[in-house]
Amino acid sequence: TKLVSTGPWRSDFIEDYSEESIKNLRSKFVSDSVKYVIGIHLPVPGTYLFNNETVSKWMKCFHKILTIHDDCYFILFSRSDLKGKNSEKDEPNKIFNDYIKMIEDTGRSSLSSNYTDPSDGSYIWTKVLDLIIGCTFSDSVLESWVSGTPACSYSDIGKGHAYLDSIDENLRLYDCKSIDKLLWLLKGMDWPPKSTENNLRTLFGSQYYGNAISIMLDNIESSIKS
Repeated sequence: TKLVSTGPWRSDFIEDYSEESIKNLRSKFVSDSVKYVIGIHLPVPGTYLFNNETVSKWMKCFHKILTIHDDCYFILFSRSDLKGKNSEKDEPNKIFNDYIKMIEDTGRSSLSSNYTDPSDGSYIWTKVLDLIIGCTFSDSVLESWVSGTPACSYSDIGKGHAYLDSIDENLRLYDCKSIDKLLWLLKGMDWPPKSTENNLRTLFGSQYYGNAISIMLDNIESSIKS
């Protein structure tokens, strides 16, 4: 039996979706006034990385940024959706869900689960979105770059926090101001910078990522602005 590495996530799934299905999904969010669709992978309440204080910090930040950037639509990815929408008794979700409602009430934000099954992962979204903001240094960041979609990460602590800093400071967000700056740069086609291409080669420069490396390198040139 010959085993072929596909990396820690199914990079082949990213290529599975038709242009028509991607276009149809994206058309639900863009309009004359909304030009950018941004994916936000939400913090997970009740974990050592995100206590109530840090969850509140980031959720308030996402809401503030969305009110500033009225030409953006936020797609929210919540891991609690994998447990079902009535999972409040399983984790400290009451306040978290209130924040989600506050963001959705802007009229320019929705949970991804309203459109796709969470158990299918976020693969199709990597082709729909203009930017993906991952929660910590996770597979959401990696699979986004594999598809050629710019991505970065936010966190307050953790191993990935320091690792991304060592690779490229453009890949990590520190606070509300850094997200605001990122979106302005993205709109001006000044992000990601050219220097990030070489740094991403370092990030993906391990056999651990298997076939995803070649897919990423084929696509990355089109998503790096010179």
